[in-house]
Amino acid sequence: MADNNNTSHLPPEIIEIIMSKLSVNSLLRFKAVSKSWNTMISDPIFVQNYLHKSKYSNSRNLLLCKSPSSNYSEVFNMFELEEEDRKLKRVRVLKGSSNTMTQVVCSCDGVLLLADRSYTTLGLWNPSTRAQARFPSPKIFKYELLSYGLCRDPTAGGDFKVVIAWSDFYKFFSCKNKTWSRRKKYGDGSRRFGSGSKLGVCVDGVVYWVMTDKIGYRREIVYFDPRDDKLEILQKPENIVDDYYKRIYLTELRGCLCLYCHGGDKTRVQIWTKGKKGSDDSNSWKELITIENVKTPISLFRPMLFIEENILIWINSSSSSSNLKNSCTLVLYCPYEMKFERVEGEGLYGVELVPYMDSLLFPMHNTAPKRKRKKRN
Repeated sequence: MADNNNTSHLPPEIIEIIMSKLSVNSLLRFKAVSKSWNTMISDPIFVQNYLHKSKYSNSRNLLLCKSPSSNYSEVFNMFELEEEDRKLKRVRVLKGSSNTMTQVVCSCDGVLLLADRSYTTLGLWNPSTRAQARFPSPKIFKYELLSYGLCRDPTAGGDFKVVIAWSDFYKFFSCKNKTWSRRKKYGDGSRRFGSGSKLGVCVDGVVYWVMTDKIGYRREIVYFDPRDDKLEILQKPENIVDDYYKRIYLTELRGCLCLYCHGGDKTRVQIWTKGKKGSDDSNSWKELITIENVKTPISLFRPMLFIEENILIWINSSSSSSNLKNSCTLVLYCPYEMKFERVEGEGLYGVELVPYMDSLLFPMHNTAPKRKRKKRN
Protein backbone atom coordinates (compact mmCIF):
# COMPACT_ATOMS: atom_id res chain seq x y z
CA MET A 1 0.00 0.00 0.00
CA ALA A 2 1.67 3.18 -1.19
CA ASP A 3 1.46 6.63 0.35
CA ASN A 4 2.25 8.53 -2.84
CA ASN A 5 -0.94 9.81 -4.46
CA ASN A 6 -2.02 12.81 -6.49
CA THR A 7 -4.03 14.30 -3.63
CA SER A 8 -1.10 14.63 -1.21
CA HIS A 9 -1.07 18.40 -1.70
CA LEU A 10 -4.69 18.74 -0.56
CA PRO A 11 -5.43 19.43 3.13
CA PRO A 12 -6.74 16.33 4.98
CA GLU A 13 -9.97 18.18 5.81
CA ILE A 14 -10.73 18.67 2.09
CA ILE A 15 -9.97 15.02 1.32
CA GLU A 16 -12.29 13.96 4.13
CA ILE A 17 -15.13 16.11 2.79
CA ILE A 18 -14.69 14.57 -0.65
CA MET A 19 -14.58 11.07 0.85
CA SER A 20 -17.79 11.65 2.82
CA LYS A 21 -19.70 12.15 -0.44
CA LEU A 22 -18.62 8.82 -1.96
CA SER A 23 -20.44 5.50 -1.90
CA VAL A 24 -19.45 2.71 0.49
CA ASN A 25 -18.15 0.61 -2.40
CA SER A 26 -15.85 3.44 -3.48
CA LEU A 27 -14.59 3.97 0.06
CA LEU A 28 -13.81 0.29 0.49
CA ARG A 29 -11.74 0.39 -2.72
CA PHE A 30 -9.97 3.60 -1.74
CA LYS A 31 -8.82 2.08 1.56
CA ALA A 32 -6.24 0.23 -0.54
CA VAL A 33 -4.89 3.41 -2.18
CA SER A 34 -2.70 4.51 0.71
CA LYS A 35 -2.15 4.07 4.42
CA SER A 36 -3.36 7.59 5.12
CA TRP A 37 -6.62 7.01 3.23
CA ASN A 38 -7.13 3.68 4.96
CA THR A 39 -6.60 5.37 8.35
CA MET A 40 -9.03 8.17 7.49
CA ILE A 41 -11.82 5.90 6.20
CA SER A 42 -11.40 3.46 9.11
CA ASP A 43 -11.42 6.18 11.75
CA PRO A 44 -14.50 5.83 14.05
CA ILE A 45 -15.20 9.57 13.85
CA PHE A 46 -15.33 9.44 10.04
CA VAL A 47 -17.52 6.31 10.22
CA GLN A 48 -19.88 8.09 12.64
CA ASN A 49 -20.07 11.25 10.52
CA TYR A 50 -20.68 9.18 7.38
CA LEU A 51 -23.52 7.31 9.11
CA HIS A 52 -25.07 10.58 10.32
CA LYS A 53 -25.02 11.99 6.79
CA SER A 54 -26.67 8.83 5.42
CA LYS A 55 -29.23 8.58 8.21
CA TYR A 56 -30.53 12.13 7.88
CA SER A 57 -30.24 12.47 4.13
CA ASN A 58 -33.30 13.80 2.31
CA SER A 59 -32.98 11.03 -0.27
CA ARG A 60 -33.55 8.01 1.99
CA ASN A 61 -35.90 6.29 -0.44
CA LEU A 62 -34.17 2.90 -0.39
CA LEU A 63 -35.73 -0.24 1.06
CA LEU A 64 -34.20 -3.66 1.63
CA CYS A 65 -36.29 -6.80 1.69
CA LYS A 66 -35.80 -10.54 1.77
CA SER A 67 -36.46 -12.04 -1.63
CA PRO A 68 -39.73 -14.03 -1.38
CA SER A 69 -38.35 -16.67 -3.75
CA SER A 70 -35.29 -17.37 -1.58
CA ASN A 71 -36.63 -18.87 1.65
CA TYR A 72 -33.50 -20.95 2.08
CA SER A 73 -30.82 -18.48 1.02
CA GLU A 74 -29.64 -15.01 1.88
CA VAL A 75 -30.84 -13.08 -1.15
CA PHE A 76 -32.06 -9.52 -0.57
CA ASN A 77 -33.55 -7.05 -3.02
CA MET A 78 -32.89 -3.34 -2.76
CA PHE A 79 -35.69 -1.11 -4.01
CA GLU A 80 -35.75 2.60 -4.70
CA LEU A 81 -39.00 4.52 -4.49
CA GLU A 82 -39.45 6.74 -7.52
CA GLU A 83 -41.37 9.72 -6.17
CA GLU A 84 -42.89 10.87 -9.46
CA ASP A 85 -44.20 7.47 -10.58
CA ARG A 86 -44.94 6.13 -7.09
CA LYS A 87 -43.25 2.89 -8.11
CA LEU A 88 -40.62 0.69 -6.53
CA LYS A 89 -37.69 -0.06 -8.80
CA ARG A 90 -35.30 -2.87 -7.94
CA VAL A 91 -31.81 -1.39 -8.16
CA ARG A 92 -29.61 -4.12 -6.66
CA VAL A 93 -29.62 -7.75 -5.56
CA LEU A 94 -27.49 -8.54 -2.52
CA LYS A 95 -26.43 -11.98 -1.39
CA GLY A 96 -24.98 -12.93 1.97
CA SER A 97 -22.22 -15.44 2.53
CA SER A 98 -24.42 -18.10 4.13
CA ASN A 99 -27.52 -20.04 3.12
CA THR A 100 -28.79 -20.50 6.68
CA MET A 101 -29.41 -16.97 8.02
CA THR A 102 -32.80 -16.41 6.41
CA GLN A 103 -34.80 -14.43 9.00
CA VAL A 104 -34.56 -10.63 9.29
CA VAL A 105 -35.05 -9.83 12.97
CA CYS A 106 -34.37 -6.09 13.28
CA SER A 107 -31.79 -3.44 12.36
CA CYS A 108 -29.67 -0.64 13.81
CA ASP A 109 -27.53 1.96 12.03
CA GLY A 110 -27.48 0.04 8.75
CA VAL A 111 -26.61 -3.33 10.35
CA LEU A 112 -29.17 -6.17 10.28
CA LEU A 113 -29.73 -8.79 12.97
CA LEU A 114 -30.39 -12.10 11.21
CA ALA A 115 -31.33 -15.54 12.48
CA ASP A 116 -31.57 -19.06 11.12
CA ARG A 117 -35.01 -20.65 10.84
CA SER A 118 -34.85 -22.11 14.36
CA TYR A 119 -33.32 -18.94 15.91
CA THR A 120 -30.53 -21.05 17.44
CA THR A 121 -27.91 -19.03 15.56
CA LEU A 122 -27.89 -15.25 15.21
CA GLY A 123 -25.87 -13.10 12.86
CA LEU A 124 -25.00 -9.49 12.10
CA TRP A 125 -24.75 -8.33 8.52
CA ASN A 126 -23.93 -4.97 6.99
CA PRO A 127 -25.51 -4.90 3.49
CA SER A 128 -23.29 -1.96 2.49
CA THR A 129 -19.95 -3.66 3.18
CA ARG A 130 -21.22 -7.30 3.03
CA ALA A 131 -19.38 -7.92 6.31
CA GLN A 132 -21.03 -10.64 8.38
CA ALA A 133 -20.53 -12.55 11.63
CA ARG A 134 -22.45 -15.29 13.43
CA PHE A 135 -22.77 -16.35 17.06
CA PRO A 136 -24.94 -18.85 18.97
CA SER A 137 -28.18 -17.78 20.59
CA PRO A 138 -28.32 -18.39 24.37
CA LYS A 139 -30.15 -21.48 25.59
CA ILE A 140 -33.60 -20.34 26.68
CA PHE A 141 -36.64 -22.55 27.09
CA LYS A 142 -38.38 -22.84 23.75
CA TYR A 143 -41.84 -22.23 25.16
CA GLU A 144 -40.88 -18.72 26.21
CA LEU A 145 -41.99 -15.81 24.00
CA LEU A 146 -38.83 -13.89 23.13
CA SER A 147 -38.35 -10.24 22.25
CA TYR A 148 -35.26 -9.16 20.30
CA GLY A 149 -33.39 -5.90 19.94
CA LEU A 150 -30.18 -4.55 18.39
CA CYS A 151 -28.57 -1.34 19.65
CA ARG A 152 -25.27 0.51 19.65
CA ASP A 153 -23.53 2.92 21.96
CA PRO A 154 -23.94 6.16 19.95
CA THR A 155 -20.47 7.44 20.82
CA ALA A 156 -17.77 6.88 18.21
CA GLY A 157 -16.39 3.36 18.44
CA GLY A 158 -19.35 2.28 20.58
CA ASP A 159 -20.25 -1.35 21.14
CA PHE A 160 -23.11 -3.13 19.35
CA LYS A 161 -25.31 -5.21 21.65
CA VAL A 162 -27.96 -7.82 20.87
CA VAL A 163 -30.69 -8.02 23.51
CA ILE A 164 -33.04 -10.96 24.11
CA ALA A 165 -35.84 -10.49 26.65
CA TRP A 166 -38.52 -12.85 27.90
CA SER A 167 -41.00 -12.86 30.75
CA ASP A 168 -39.27 -10.45 33.17
CA PHE A 169 -35.68 -11.42 32.31
CA TYR A 170 -33.15 -10.30 29.71
CA LYS A 171 -29.64 -11.08 28.42
CA PHE A 172 -27.42 -9.21 26.01
CA PHE A 173 -24.54 -10.10 23.70
CA SER A 174 -21.61 -7.68 23.57
CA CYS A 175 -20.06 -7.66 20.10
CA LYS A 176 -16.89 -6.10 21.46
CA ASN A 177 -16.42 -8.80 24.11
CA LYS A 178 -18.12 -11.53 22.03
CA THR A 179 -19.92 -12.93 25.08
CA TRP A 180 -23.47 -13.17 26.46
CA SER A 181 -24.19 -11.58 29.81
CA ARG A 182 -25.66 -13.46 32.74
CA ARG A 183 -29.44 -13.55 32.94
CA LYS A 184 -30.77 -10.33 34.50
CA LYS A 185 -34.16 -9.77 36.11
CA TYR A 186 -36.22 -6.69 35.34
CA GLY A 187 -38.79 -5.10 37.63
CA ASP A 188 -40.91 -6.78 40.27
CA GLY A 189 -42.45 -9.49 38.08
CA SER A 190 -45.66 -7.55 37.36
CA ARG A 191 -44.66 -6.82 33.75
CA ARG A 192 -43.77 -9.22 30.99
CA PHE A 193 -42.09 -9.28 27.62
CA GLY A 194 -43.56 -11.46 24.90
CA SER A 195 -47.14 -10.20 24.99
CA GLY A 196 -46.06 -6.72 23.85
CA SER A 197 -43.81 -5.94 20.88
CA LYS A 198 -41.51 -8.75 19.79
CA LEU A 199 -39.01 -6.68 17.82
CA GLY A 200 -37.32 -3.66 19.31
CA VAL A 201 -37.04 -0.26 17.63
CA CYS A 202 -33.58 1.32 17.73
CA VAL A 203 -33.29 5.13 17.92
CA ASP A 204 -30.13 7.04 18.84
CA GLY A 205 -28.44 3.77 19.85
CA VAL A 206 -31.17 2.80 22.36
CA VAL A 207 -33.66 -0.03 21.73
CA TYR A 208 -37.34 0.25 22.74
CA TRP A 209 -40.20 -2.24 23.22
CA VAL A 210 -43.78 -2.22 24.44
CA MET A 211 -44.21 -4.31 27.59
CA THR A 212 -47.49 -5.37 29.22
CA ASP A 213 -48.65 -6.48 32.63
CA LYS A 214 -49.61 -10.13 33.18
CA ILE A 215 -53.25 -9.65 32.18
CA GLY A 216 -52.42 -7.50 29.15
CA TYR A 217 -54.23 -4.39 30.38
CA ARG A 218 -51.43 -1.94 31.18
CA ARG A 219 -48.84 -1.21 28.50
CA GLU A 220 -45.54 0.54 29.06
CA ILE A 221 -42.54 1.48 26.94
CA VAL A 222 -39.25 0.04 28.17
CA TYR A 223 -35.80 0.66 26.75
CA PHE A 224 -32.31 -0.80 26.95
CA ASP A 225 -29.41 1.65 26.95
CA PRO A 226 -26.10 0.00 25.89
CA ARG A 227 -24.13 2.55 27.89
CA ASP A 228 -25.29 1.17 31.25
CA ASP A 229 -26.92 -2.16 30.21
CA LYS A 230 -30.12 -1.41 32.11
CA LEU A 231 -33.80 -1.62 31.27
CA GLU A 232 -35.80 1.47 32.19
CA ILE A 233 -39.36 2.75 31.72
CA LEU A 234 -40.11 5.58 29.30
CA GLN A 235 -43.22 7.58 30.09
CA LYS A 236 -45.95 7.49 27.45
CA PRO A 237 -47.72 10.61 26.17
CA GLU A 238 -50.12 11.91 28.82
CA ASN A 239 -53.10 11.53 26.49
CA ILE A 240 -52.49 7.78 26.04
CA VAL A 241 -54.46 6.00 28.75
CA ASP A 242 -54.33 2.30 29.61
CA ASP A 243 -57.01 0.34 27.79
CA TYR A 244 -57.10 -3.40 27.14
CA TYR A 245 -58.41 -2.79 23.61
CA LYS A 246 -56.12 0.13 22.76
CA ARG A 247 -52.73 -1.24 21.81
CA ILE A 248 -49.71 0.94 21.23
CA TYR A 249 -46.92 0.37 18.70
CA LEU A 250 -43.49 1.87 18.12
CA THR A 251 -41.59 2.89 15.01
CA GLU A 252 -38.84 5.29 13.94
CA LEU A 253 -39.55 8.27 11.72
CA ARG A 254 -37.10 11.04 10.79
CA GLY A 255 -34.61 9.74 13.33
CA CYS A 256 -37.08 10.00 16.24
CA LEU A 257 -38.93 7.43 18.32
CA CYS A 258 -42.63 7.42 17.45
CA LEU A 259 -45.65 5.85 19.12
CA TYR A 260 -48.82 5.14 17.16
CA CYS A 261 -52.26 3.91 18.21
CA HIS A 262 -55.92 4.33 17.37
CA GLY A 263 -57.25 7.81 17.98
CA GLY A 264 -60.95 8.08 18.82
CA ASP A 265 -62.03 5.21 16.57
CA LYS A 266 -60.44 2.51 14.42
CA THR A 267 -60.44 4.66 11.27
CA ARG A 268 -57.90 7.08 12.76
CA VAL A 269 -54.28 6.40 13.73
CA GLN A 270 -52.44 8.97 15.83
CA ILE A 271 -48.66 9.20 15.64
CA TRP A 272 -46.72 10.77 18.50
CA THR A 273 -43.03 11.68 18.31
CA LYS A 274 -40.54 11.96 21.15
CA GLY A 275 -37.91 14.69 21.26
CA LYS A 276 -34.38 13.67 20.34
CA LYS A 277 -31.71 13.23 22.99
CA GLY A 278 -29.83 16.41 23.75
CA SER A 279 -32.67 18.66 22.56
CA ASP A 280 -34.75 20.91 24.81
CA ASP A 281 -37.80 18.66 24.39
CA SER A 282 -35.99 15.33 24.74
CA ASN A 283 -38.33 14.13 27.51
CA SER A 284 -41.60 15.24 25.94
CA TRP A 285 -44.02 13.78 23.39
CA LYS A 286 -45.77 15.75 20.65
CA GLU A 287 -48.55 14.65 18.35
CA LEU A 288 -46.98 14.41 14.90
CA ILE A 289 -49.90 13.54 12.64
CA THR A 290 -53.25 11.75 12.55
CA ILE A 291 -53.81 9.35 9.69
CA GLU A 292 -57.45 9.37 8.61
CA ASN A 293 -59.67 6.89 6.75
CA VAL A 294 -57.74 3.82 7.91
CA LYS A 295 -59.44 0.57 6.90
CA THR A 296 -56.65 -1.82 7.90
CA PRO A 297 -56.27 -3.39 11.37
CA ILE A 298 -53.56 -1.47 13.20
CA SER A 299 -51.71 -4.71 13.97
CA LEU A 300 -51.05 -5.06 10.21
CA PHE A 301 -50.10 -1.41 9.76
CA ARG A 302 -46.63 0.14 10.17
CA PRO A 303 -45.47 3.67 9.22
CA MET A 304 -41.95 3.32 7.80
CA LEU A 305 -40.61 6.67 6.62
CA PHE A 306 -41.48 10.10 5.29
CA ILE A 307 -41.27 10.84 1.57
CA GLU A 308 -41.33 14.63 1.66
CA GLU A 309 -44.62 15.28 3.53
CA ASN A 310 -46.16 11.89 2.69
CA ILE A 311 -45.79 8.79 4.85
CA LEU A 312 -44.78 5.42 3.43
CA ILE A 313 -46.79 2.72 5.22
CA TRP A 314 -46.23 -1.03 5.17
CA ILE A 315 -49.40 -3.12 5.26
CA ASN A 316 -49.49 -6.87 5.69
CA SER A 317 -52.19 -7.08 3.05
CA SER A 318 -51.88 -10.85 2.66
CA SER A 319 -53.96 -11.28 5.83
CA SER A 320 -55.86 -7.99 5.85
CA SER A 321 -59.60 -7.81 5.29
CA SER A 322 -59.41 -4.21 4.12
CA ASN A 323 -60.10 -2.89 0.66
CA LEU A 324 -56.31 -2.75 0.21
CA LYS A 325 -55.83 -6.48 0.47
CA ASN A 326 -55.35 -6.91 -3.27
CA SER A 327 -52.98 -3.96 -3.52
CA CYS A 328 -49.27 -3.69 -3.04
CA THR A 329 -48.07 -4.02 0.53
CA LEU A 330 -46.82 -0.42 0.45
CA VAL A 331 -48.98 2.69 0.35
CA LEU A 332 -48.28 6.42 0.53
CA TYR A 333 -50.52 8.50 2.75
CA CYS A 334 -51.04 12.13 1.77
CA PRO A 335 -52.03 14.10 4.90
CA TYR A 336 -53.40 17.06 2.93
CA GLU A 337 -55.83 14.97 0.90
CA MET A 338 -56.24 12.31 3.62
CA LYS A 339 -55.87 9.61 0.95
CA PHE A 340 -53.84 6.45 0.46
CA GLU A 341 -52.02 5.91 -2.82
CA ARG A 342 -50.82 2.50 -3.84
CA VAL A 343 -47.11 2.00 -4.49
CA GLU A 344 -46.58 -0.38 -7.38
CA GLY A 345 -43.89 -3.03 -7.09
CA GLU A 346 -43.24 -6.73 -7.39
CA GLY A 347 -42.06 -9.25 -4.84
CA LEU A 348 -43.19 -7.37 -1.73
CA TYR A 349 -46.17 -9.39 -0.55
CA GLY A 350 -45.79 -10.68 2.99
CA VAL A 351 -42.11 -9.73 3.08
CA GLU A 352 -40.47 -7.77 5.91
CA LEU A 353 -39.06 -4.45 4.73
CA VAL A 354 -36.16 -2.53 6.26
CA PRO A 355 -35.17 1.04 5.35
CA TYR A 356 -31.65 0.93 3.90
CA MET A 357 -28.84 3.33 4.74
CA ASP A 358 -25.17 3.41 3.75
CA SER A 359 -23.01 2.41 6.69
CA LEU A 360 -19.34 1.56 7.24
CA LEU A 361 -20.01 0.01 10.63
CA PHE A 362 -19.19 -3.57 11.37
CA PRO A 363 -19.81 -4.48 15.02
CA MET A 364 -17.42 -7.40 15.41
CA HIS A 365 -14.33 -5.34 14.63
CA ASN A 366 -12.22 -3.44 17.10
CA THR A 367 -13.52 0.10 16.79
CA ALA A 368 -11.52 1.88 19.48
CA PRO A 369 -10.77 5.51 18.49
CA LYS A 370 -7.41 5.98 16.81
CA ARG A 371 -7.11 9.75 16.73
CA LYS A 372 -8.87 12.65 18.31
CA ARG A 373 -10.87 14.86 15.98
CA LYS A 374 -13.94 16.99 16.41
CA LYS A 375 -17.23 15.49 15.32
CA ARG A 376 -18.95 17.63 12.70
CA ASN A 377 -22.52 18.75 13.28
